[in-house]
Amino acid sequence: MPNTKYKIQNPSLLYMLRTVLFVLILFALCPLSFAEANSFDLSISPQIFQIELSPPATARASKTITLENSGDDALPLLVQYRFFKPQGVDGEIEYLKDDVKPGNDPQILDRIALLESNQEVKSLTIPPKSKKQLDLAVNIPKDEPPGDYYFSIIFLSVNPEASKSAESSQSSATGGIAMNVLLSIGPKTKTTGSIEEFSTPFFEYKGPVNFNVKIRNSSSHFIYPKGQILITNMFGQKIGKIDLLPLNILSGSSRMLPSREQFVYAAQIEECKTKKTDKCKEYEKENPKLYELGTAPSAIWPENFLLGPYKATLTIALSDEGPLYVKSIHFVGLPVTVILAFIICITLIIAIRTRLERRSHLKK
Repeated sequence: MPNTKYKIQNPSLLYMLRTVLFVLILFALCPLSFAEANSFDLSISPQIFQIELSPPATARASKTITLENSGDDALPLLVQYRFFKPQGVDGEIEYLKDDVKPGNDPQILDRIALLESNQEVKSLTIPPKSKKQLDLAVNIPKDEPPGDYYFSIIFLSVNPEASKSAESSQSSATGGIAMNVLLSIGPKTKTTGSIEEFSTPFFEYKGPVNFNVKIRNSSSHFIYPKGQILITNMFGQKIGKIDLLPLNILSGSSRMLPSREQFVYAAQIEECKTKKTDKCKEYEKENPKLYELGTAPSAIWPENFLLGPYKATLTIALSDEGPLYVKSIHFVGLPVTVILAFIICITLIIAIRTRLERRSHLKK
């Protein structure tokens, strides 16, 4: 039996964060979409495929790709493939030029096909208020060299008369949506990487506390690290735990890992800003510090009252087989209100004591 590992990931919250054309958040990596026509209303599920193969192997998606046209008009779609690479540490991507062929196999796209009823699909039409289901098939020969390939399958909505050539179809596109594929062909080399950054301000006057967690993937394949942060007080008692959101980190890149709570909050902020609702004012009033962070990926400890020294310990596993990294930092909670109250109390005590001493001196 061929050694085949197939994963499907559908991080629906990431989908809410897309704001820029053909820019998406990776390692969840989200689908990208754009629209210029009011009638364009197309969605795709799942939003990302992770495929790991060791040749000789043939893999076909265990779940189908579902395209749903919620608009009032039929959508003619043209299928295109674009390679991408990571850009920055927030999960963005950059599409490569058409003549750039990454990896060890310049013909890798010839081994990939979208199928409908076992027939390859290069264009299709989805009727209004209906769905279309496709299968993704990957066929890898025995002598296929190892390597990672990252690409998007893009469905462009075009004028049927302009769909005869790729150039004219792109210029006449009224909208589009894409699903991202992370294809890793083994056998895999050893997983390597490091904790590039684990930091927080040394003095915190009030919570929540935000940590910057940046992980470097030095491997030749993408990874899916899992980690957490434990908070202990001056007595060594565990008083807090932060679960980091597991996200894909592509080969040779670094990425900031947020906590689950911050990720949900960032999605809510992005949604309210996109829809221009009054929710944004409520979020800002409820937690101005988190609102100021916005969608910047960070690990959040939601504790509001801080007092004394704390220790934060990050534990991160780059894969199920390791390696495991541990790093600790320290910070101090200095609540302004408590400090002011303490100063006022000390001042009053000194004033009262001075007054009593004066009275005692006068009596003598």
